[in-house]
Amino acid sequence: MKYTKISLLFIFFIVPLEAEICAHTIKAHDEWIDAMCLSHDNSTIITAARDSKVKTWDADNLHQWKTFFGHTDWIYCVCTSMNDRTIFSGSDSCIKVWDLASGTLWATLTQHRGPIYSLCPSPDDEHIYSGNAEGTIAEWDIQEGLLNRTFKGHQAPVRSLKITPDGLFLISASTDRTIRIWDIKTGQCINILSDDFLCAILSLAISSDGKLLYCGTYDGDIGLYEIAKGKLIEKKRTHLTSINAICLTPENNILVTSSNNSTVDLWDAQTLDQIMTLKGHTHWIRNVAVTDDGKKIISASFDGTIKLWNISGLCWYWLYCISLLGL
Repeated sequence: MKYTKISLLFIFFIVPLEAEICAHTIKAHDEWIDAMCLSHDNSTIITAARDSKVKTWDADNLHQWKTFFGHTDWIYCVCTSMNDRTIFSGSDSCIKVWDLASGTLWATLTQHRGPIYSLCPSPDDEHIYSGNAEGTIAEWDIQEGLLNRTFKGHQAPVRSLKITPDGLFLISASTDRTIRIWDIKTGQCINILSDDFLCAILSLAISSDGKLLYCGTYDGDIGLYEIAKGKLIEKKRTHLTSINAICLTPENNILVTSSNNSTVDLWDAQTLDQIMTLKGHTHWIRNVAVTDDGKKIISASFDGTIKLWNISGLCWYWLYCISLLGL
């Protein structure tokens, strides 16, 4: 039993698992895919690319549903409303608001100067927040299509926006190397997380209980913060290139990242130790998402493809082996 434990320890900690477990791949766009998200009901994948098109796909088999025409510039970000009725897409010059089911363009929002790099809906679907290249964040009234107010403080592009599950705080990450926490009710910045990283902060993820914040940086660091205290708990150099996207599995035990090394990587969410690497893309991966059951990962790349990865067996087998080790 002693040697079995040593062998398992060697396999799962010294030699991170590399896997090619891609269930589906499809050439989605002829140009680089800059934006991708998964609808909240997990039925639809939305992609957007430098061909100025927004497309929707069946999340089970990657069958294409619709193409949305209307943008004339590169599209940098997409998201859906919490009820999945609406798609928001941000480009060089505007934010467009679409009906997901029909593909109808509902509105074009132009009062927030582009490029628009990040979007995030409020939990009650009353507002959408956008972050632009100038470092400002805008709050929009979704029903009226009007700009309510702006949040100013960042000195460089806002690359990621997240709202805590309770809907009280907006968290923003910028290439000015800071993370800001905003009180949504007052619009005031209540905390600035700075001096922890030497390069731009590109991506954010919040645990489902709203207590922990993860970030990914341009030079390949992952940071783990306790939100209430604004305290950096863990920091680790995990990539040799920028971490473009970061997300958590539903149980908050596995962290998923995508980067410019053309791989999707899985990490222990507490220790930031590597679990496995998913290979298959041939260019930078800008976006990654995990289904609510934690069994599938979707990735979208500059190679123009979407990949659907089935991770259910591998992840749970790894966690089972850890439990056998008593760690």
